[in-house]
Amino acid sequence: MKRHIRRVYATAKAKEHIERKHQVHWEEVLEALESNPTIYRTYPSPSGERRYVAFGRTEAGRKLVIVMALESQNTFRVITAYEPKTKKQLRRFKRKEGK
Repeated sequence: MKRHIRRVYATAKAKEHIERKHQVHWEEVLEALESNPTIYRTYPSPSGERRYVAFGRTEAGRKLVIVMALESQNTFRVITAYEPKTKKQLRRFKRKEGK
């Protein structure tokens, strides 16, 4: 799916979670989102918000999975971001990234 991201942000709590739990810096999230990632719509949250998953790479080539909520047209709120590590996650990344 091709979706143009004009604006992306994360709450301070989400940024702290991403950094502390997943060891991913906010700058890496931005790099991966600027690298023309593959973005898929996924299941809505329990509250019904539209969720998307982006599969992208940083400038250094680090693979990232980024979970986002669509706030308004072309504006996304990052919920979490992590490096795929399990075999299942890596297979999914490779398949979704199309490589």
